[in-house]
Amino acid sequence: MPLKNALKKEYKRLAFVGVAFFLMALVSNVYVVDMVKKQMDLYHRSDIQVYKITLRSLIQAQEAVLMQAVGAIVTALEKGSGPDELQTLLRVITGSIRDQKNVQETFVNIYGYIDGSYLDGSSLAPGSPEAAPWLSGAPLPSGVYHSRPHIDARTGQMVNSISTAVFDRNGERRGVLAVDHLLAPVTKMVQAYKVGYSGFSFLLDGSFTVLTFPDPGLVGRQISDGPEFASLEKSLSAMDDQALLERAVTIGGVRHIGFFSRLENGWFLGVAAPLNHSFGQTAHITMVIFSLALVLSCGLGLVLVRMASDIISAEEKSRSKTSFLARMSHEIRTPLNAILGLSLLARRNYGASAGLKYLGEINRTGNHLLVIINDLLDLSKVESGYLAFKHEPYRTKTIISDILSIARIRTIGLSLTVEVKADPNIPAKLIGDEWRVRQILMNLTSNAVKYTPAGFVRLGVSGWPTVDGRIRLVFKVEDSGIGIKPHQLESLFEEFVRLDEQSNTKPIEGAGLGLPITRTLCRAMGGDITVTSEFGRGSAFRAEIIQGIADPSPMGDIEQSEPELQAGEEDGVPPPAFTFPGCKVLVIDDIATNLVVAEGLLSFYEVKATTCLSGRLGVEAAKKERFDLIFIDHVMPDLDGLATLKALREADEYLKKTPMVALTASAMEGMREMFLSNGFDDYLAKPISLGKLEEIMTRWIPMTGRLPAEGIKQSN
Repeated sequence: MPLKNALKKEYKRLAFVGVAFFLMALVSNVYVVDMVKKQMDLYHRSDIQVYKITLRSLIQAQEAVLMQAVGAIVTALEKGSGPDELQTLLRVITGSIRDQKNVQETFVNIYGYIDGSYLDGSSLAPGSPEAAPWLSGAPLPSGVYHSRPHIDARTGQMVNSISTAVFDRNGERRGVLAVDHLLAPVTKMVQAYKVGYSGFSFLLDGSFTVLTFPDPGLVGRQISDGPEFASLEKSLSAMDDQALLERAVTIGGVRHIGFFSRLENGWFLGVAAPLNHSFGQTAHITMVIFSLALVLSCGLGLVLVRMASDIISAEEKSRSKTSFLARMSHEIRTPLNAILGLSLLARRNYGASAGLKYLGEINRTGNHLLVIINDLLDLSKVESGYLAFKHEPYRTKTIISDILSIARIRTIGLSLTVEVKADPNIPAKLIGDEWRVRQILMNLTSNAVKYTPAGFVRLGVSGWPTVDGRIRLVFKVEDSGIGIKPHQLESLFEEFVRLDEQSNTKPIEGAGLGLPITRTLCRAMGGDITVTSEFGRGSAFRAEIIQGIADPSPMGDIEQSEPELQAGEEDGVPPPAFTFPGCKVLVIDDIATNLVVAEGLLSFYEVKATTCLSGRLGVEAAKKERFDLIFIDHVMPDLDGLATLKALREADEYLKKTPMVALTASAMEGMREMFLSNGFDDYLAKPISLGKLEEIMTRWIPMTGRLPAEGIKQSN
C-alpha cells in the first residue's frame, strides 16, 4: 500500500511536470511570437522608411532644380532683362539641368509665366497657360506646389508639375516658374519596393489617386474605388508627414499587413505583404516550441518515472531496514541489559579472584555482543551520514587480547587454531575510538573463524609512525578457510552481501554487514581495507587506520597476561563520585529483570528506589509519594513511555517539574531528540552504563541531595 500511494504521488508529480512544460511552452510561444512580430514590424517599418528617404531625395532634387532656375530668373529681373533674355536664360538652364545625373532621367522641361509673358525652356507652344494647374496652384507666398500627375499635351507622357511663385528682391510677385518631371521612372522605382522580400508597393498622389498599383485597372482611379481600401482614405487624410500608419487589409481575398507614409509633396507611399509571408515564421516557431516541449516533457517524464521507481524502491528498502534495525535493537538490547546488569552486580558483590575472572569474561563478552549489535545501528548511521567518532585514550593490548579471547572461545570444539603476531613495540596507549577499533578487529576475526572450518586464523598487528606524530596501525587477518571466488571480490564490501558457500561443519551465519561497515570505519579513520584470496585456500584481509599516541611506551608481549583486577580497581566501571542518600527515584519498566538491574545499580548511590511494572502503576505510585527523579521505559503495553509521561505530568502539579528520563533500548539515531521534543528531560539508553547513570543523577539531583562517595559498598 505505501508503494502504491507513493506511485500515485509520483504520477501526480509527473502530470504536474507535463502541465508545467505545456504552460512554459505556451508562455514561451506567446513571448517569442510577440518578439518575432515586433521584430518583423520593426523590419517592415525600417523598409518603408528607407523607401521614403529614397523618394524624398528624388523629390528634393526636383525641387532644387526649380529653385535653381528661380534664382537665376530673379537675378536676371534685377538686371532689367526682358522676355527675350529670360527665354534665352531658360534654354540655357534647361540644357544644364539635363546634364545633372540626379534628375536627368525624370526631367522634362522648365517653363514659366513672368510679367505676363509665357517662357519655355524647350520653346514649345504654351497651350493655355492661364488655366494650367501649375500656374493656378502656385502659392501666393513663397513655397512649392506639386500638381496632380497629368498627361502632357506636348509630349503625351504622364508628368507631374512642380511650381512656385517668383518674387523680386522687393517682395513683388513677378510670376510663376514650373518644372515638369516624368512620372514613369518614379512609379517604376516604387514598383520595385518590397517588404520582407515579398508583397508589393503602391503610390498615391495628394488627392488619393492611384499612381502605381499591381492591378493596372486601379491606376488613375481613386483609392476608395477599390473595395479593400474603402476605409483607407479617411485614415490617410488624418496622417501627418512624420506618422507611419500600419493597417491590415484584404487584397484579392488575402490578408496583408500594410504600412503607409506621407511624403513631403503630399503623396502617399504604401507597402504591403501577405501576413503568412510576413509572420509565417511565427507558426513555424510555435510548432517547434510545442514539439520541443512535448519531447522534453516526455523525456523528463521517462527520467522521472525511472527515478521515482528507484527512489520508491530505495525508500521501501530503507524503511524495511530501519524498521528491522529498530525492532532488533529493542529485542536484543532488552535481555542484554539484564545480562550485563546482573553480571556487573555479581562482580561488585563477590570478591574471589576466580569468580571475578569468570564474571569479567561474562561482562566482556556481553560488551562485545553489544558491539556486534551496534553494527546494525552503525549501518543506519552510515547511510544517514551520522556516524561519529570519539578521540579518547585506550589500551592497545587490552583490545587485541579481548579480540583474541572472543575468537578462541568461538573455536572451541573445532580443528582450528587462532594465532597472533603483534609487534610488542606498538605504543601501550593510543588515542581514537576504542569501540570502532574493536569493531574492525571483531568483524575481521569473526569472519575468518566463520569461513574457516579447520586450519588456522592468524592475526598480525604492526604499526609505523606518521609525519604528524601519529601511528599507522595495520591489522592483517589471514585464514586457511574456504576463500573467495574472483567474481565475489567486487561485491564483497557491499551491504547485506555474504558468501553463499558453507563450511564443512556449519552453515554461514550473519547479515553481511561487517565488511561494509569495516571499510567505512577504516576510511573514516584515514585508512582503508584490502583483500586477497584464493578460492579453496583461504583469504587475507589488510586493514589500516591512523591513531593518535597517548603513551609511547611499548605494549609488550600480547600473549603475556595482564595483572588480574581486584574488586574496586579500575576495570571500566569506576566507583561512584557521589551518593544521594535520602533521594527517591521511581523506575517504570514492564520487564521485571530490568527493574532488578536498575534497582541494583541505583543501590550504589544509596538512593531509595521504587519500581513499577507498568505505566499505570507508576502513575499511581507517583500520586502517593513524591520522587526526586523518575525513569520511564519507552516500549510498554497499555501505556507506553510517552503516554505515561503525559499521565504523570497531568496527575499532580509537582510532577510537572519533576525530572523524568526516558529509559529505552531504542538507540537509533535521533531517538534522544525525539524524547526531548516530547517532554522528557533526559535520555538513558539500555544497557545502562554506570557512568551515564551517574551523569544523569548528578545533573538532575540538587547539590543539597548528594555527598562525596567513600567507595562502593560491597555486600557479603
